[in-house]
Amino acid sequence: MSVHIARMAIAQGKRAPGKRRVMFIVTDGSCDYGPDTVKRIADYVERTYGTVLAHVSIGSPLRGTFKAEVMVPEGKPLAEIGLDHFVRVLQAL
Repeated sequence: MSVHIARMAIAQGKRAPGKRRVMFIVTDGSCDYGPDTVKRIADYVERTYGTVLAHVSIGSPLRGTFKAEVMVPEGKPLAEIGLDHFVRVLQAL
């Protein structure tokens, strides 16, 4: 996950320099490099690129990796919980 976050932040920065950027991350797993690496990459991307990261975890517990994150418990509707989370993140901008 960390590699893809970094890759997307670079691509967004090139495609939309000087504009507000938001990255929505939806995952049901964790990063091969561990949660500490994800947290460092998330902090770096937010500081360096000004990108807002919004994370939805499907069935996996939250680890405090992202500033804006929510978990969708097993059996709950992703569309309802995830969309509501993304809307709240966008409204806070």
